[in-house]
Amino acid sequence: MKIREFIFQSESERLNTIYDNTHKYLKYLKALSVLSFCLMLSVQLYLIFTFRGEQISDAASYVRLARSAAGNGHWYPYYSNLSDVYIQGNGLINLIILIFKITPNIKAVYFMNLLLSQALFWSGYYITIKISKSKSTGYIYTICFSLLGTFWGEVVAVRTETLYSALAFAAIAVLLSDKKAKFVLCGALLALANWVRPLAIVFLLAGFVYMIYNKFNFKKYMQLIGASLALVALIGTFAYYQCGNFIFQASTSSINLLMGANDDADGSYNNTVFNEGNIGYISDEDKSEFDYKDYSAYYKRAALDWIKDNPAKYLRLIPVKLFYLFSTDTYSAQSFFDNTINTSGKNYLVRLKDILLLKSGVAPAFGDAVAIFTQLGYMALVMLFMASTVFVLKKGIWRTVLPLYVIFVLGTVMTIITVGGARYHFPYLPIFIIMSSLFIDGMIKSKRQRRLG
Repeated sequence: MKIREFIFQSESERLNTIYDNTHKYLKYLKALSVLSFCLMLSVQLYLIFTFRGEQISDAASYVRLARSAAGNGHWYPYYSNLSDVYIQGNGLINLIILIFKITPNIKAVYFMNLLLSQALFWSGYYITIKISKSKSTGYIYTICFSLLGTFWGEVVAVRTETLYSALAFAAIAVLLSDKKAKFVLCGALLALANWVRPLAIVFLLAGFVYMIYNKFNFKKYMQLIGASLALVALIGTFAYYQCGNFIFQASTSSINLLMGANDDADGSYNNTVFNEGNIGYISDEDKSEFDYKDYSAYYKRAALDWIKDNPAKYLRLIPVKLFYLFSTDTYSAQSFFDNTINTSGKNYLVRLKDILLLKSGVAPAFGDAVAIFTQLGYMALVMLFMASTVFVLKKGIWRTVLPLYVIFVLGTVMTIITVGGARYHFPYLPIFIIMSSLFIDGMIKSKRQRRLG
């Protein structure tokens, strides 16, 4: 409809026109969101049924530890794990053990990841709706989430990111709900998230910001904290009866800190610090007497001493860590290569460039297409996230989304204290998507209002 025709309509006709246009807008958005969601689900199921690769890196360790524990009839950690360099992924490993006690088929773990991916999606969707109070924003969130290839590939990656993020965002979603026991449930979910990955403190602090802004009474804080501490105590006691140590979270922080604080540190994962002659080296003789606590204390002391002696160099690494943390999002595409090709880092990007420029003599694979599509979508989300920051400040609605920024900022700070890595930004992807959805929907509605006004 032309603007001139709209101006000369009666008031009731104008309202009908606005309603019709809005209805069509929502109808198209809803249809596109459903198609996008079905695409994501289809690709995830395709990967679950066709993936034939072995787990690699940390994921391989989780599966190995889980199979060993399930086969020997115990949980993790056990006495045999106390001499390991570190305790890792406790919550995830125990969940995998539970699955392996039912069936040894690794595909059962992939289906667990599928459910966790859905839990993460719906938690983010609920948060988006609660913040925006708009169906259209929820539809845009669905489209952005579903079309990001990272969530496709992670379904067959046995890593901590999906479980941790699903629990943490479920905690925030519960906190925003009207459930009577929401503070207790939120606290319990955060304790479980911390059992998986010891960074749930940032979500707890974000929850406190939300509670302060909404002026909840002191009793509610005690319910949340009490539930968290009670479950932490239960987890630690469970571990004590398994291995004689009160363990409620991973002990990987010290070794990660040292990898980011040594003469060879380059801001990314670099384990040369543990070679002989470097500050992280421990002789075989000493290792025979070490347990996970000794390793942690040794690495922590070495890292802090180095930082104390080299504060300027440590600070100069921060921009590099941020680059490694946020520059790429192609790592999950390795799932489309059965984990035979590492799609994260410079080497893969150079290989991909040569393929696209027809220099390598190798045809682009479907996994390469997913990597490119994912990277382009991720870069768009990062730019939209930055634009949305300006948007919420201009609109004066920054207090509503402040808890999300608390998670992002504090989580980023805690990460770059150690090392930067692309997959470490996974817990912030839902925040990028939520904020991008608010911005996109706000811009579309503003444009429509200007056209009709």
